Amino acid sequence: MFSIIWTCVIIYIVYRTVIKRNGTHNKGAGTGRPPEIRTTPVKHREQRSTRPPQRTNVQQPVKKPEAKAGSTMAYLEEKAKQDQAEHAREKWEETKRLNQNYGGFRVAQRLFEGDSVPGGQKCVACGYCGAENLIPMMPRERYSCYFCREPLR
Repeated sequence: MFSIIWTCVIIYIVYRTVIKRNGTHNKGAGTGRPPEIRTTPVKHREQRSTRPPQRTNVQQPVKKPEAKAGSTMAYLEEKAKQDQAEHAREKWEETKRLNQNYGGFRVAQRLFEGDSVPGGQKCVACGYCGAENLIPMMPRERYSCYFCREPLR
């Protein structure tokens, strides 16, 4: 008889502990409404800690000295920016020159010495300067020489 009472007491304690952990104790019980459901995610044990972690012998990051107006690094950075801007401008001018229409003619592509002719294109020699140019096999437009801009036949 004594063991039955102890078993009932232990079951009751376990039941109360489970109810407290779930947070459903007296929430909606007997009122005809469903119990509240927690929608916040459960935090991991590492995140539950309220005190900040202890810092031991941590060195502060070393700050770089700021570049002075007359320093070598400032000069090199400025020079790099100027070179980059000049390179971008030259590339833009070259692209503009290649894509420009000359008298209704598109500019042909350059064939470098030793390169093979890609598929779908043919090599045409300029009648004026003799340079080799690449144009499509079945051109829809007329092309001019890459170098001298003379019309190709």
